[in-house]
Amino acid sequence: MIAIHGPKPPRYPAQSYQHAERMDIPDLRGVERDVWKTIVYLRSHRKDLDVFVLDCDQGLGVIVKRKPDSGLHYSGEEIDRLSYKDLDNKREHLLNLKRQEYFHEFLPTLHRGANT
Repeated sequence: MIAIHGPKPPRYPAQSYQHAERMDIPDLRGVERDVWKTIVYLRSHRKDLDVFVLDCDQGLGVIVKRKPDSGLHYSGEEIDRLSYKDLDNKREHLLNLKRQEYFHEFLPTLHRGANT
């Protein structure tokens, strides 16, 4: 499991973080490396990862190697064109946003493994 802080920025200036630039995710094809766009990219292009964001603070992104419960279908170019306004209007959908309490339901499922 990988956790990422900050994929749910509360306002526009908070959306870019210097640590997002250091994330070594190949094949982003020029997509801005905003933390929330990384979540959209992974949900669109990595069908082997379950990715969601807990609705707390600036969000806590959770990434687990296993079949996702839902996905997206954005190309790299479409993700690049997404704006903060798009995020604001489709936050729950784009981020697979889950309530904080969901984490307690999620933890026991980690034993399922990557191939389930």
